[in-house]
Amino acid sequence: DSTNLTVENNEFFNWANAGQFYRNDNLTVGHNNVHSIRTDGFDFVDVHGALIEGNYIHDFVKAEGSGDHMDMIQFWEGSGIPNSDIVIRSNIFNSGSGDWTQSIFMRNGTAENGGGPETFWQNITIVDNVIYNGHAHGITVGETNNLTISNNTILTNQDNIFSDPSINIADISTNVYITNNIIPYLN
Repeated sequence: DSTNLTVENNEFFNWANAGQFYRNDNLTVGHNNVHSIRTDGFDFVDVHGALIEGNYIHDFVKAEGSGDHMDMIQFWEGSGIPNSDIVIRSNIFNSGSGDWTQSIFMRNGTAENGGGPETFWQNITIVDNVIYNGHAHGITVGETNNLTISNNTILTNQDNIFSDPSINIADISTNVYITNNIIPYLN
């Protein structure tokens, strides 16, 4: 429930989650070093106007036997108001010597479960990121209107692989532009 919040130039490590942002407007998360995290790096719910830029997110480590589900960045919806006006740019996502994770995962459960176009997320831009990981969800974006994914480099970490990372887009999204990415797979 914050407006004009900036979280930058921090180191987050040895926690379950680095940060969780709920119902925020005009949020900046930039130039943070996030590592040795157990589950999710940054979670975003009901966010409107966000810049996620220049972060180094790397080397996550599951707790033995916990069944942890790890995302470096994850978005979802809570109130039914679509996430909107989000820019994710110039970040490095590197599984390194840690466990494989989902890199950018933006599932739209409301739209996926029968919500109409009014539940689609709006104006999502994912550009100039480097992803070096070993999970299919390199960049995954649910039902969205006005989505740009451009100039990202997505590579497979062969030392710690579950599957090759890819770009995955909900097939009923509208006004989608995917250009100039280096990637092993596009779904």
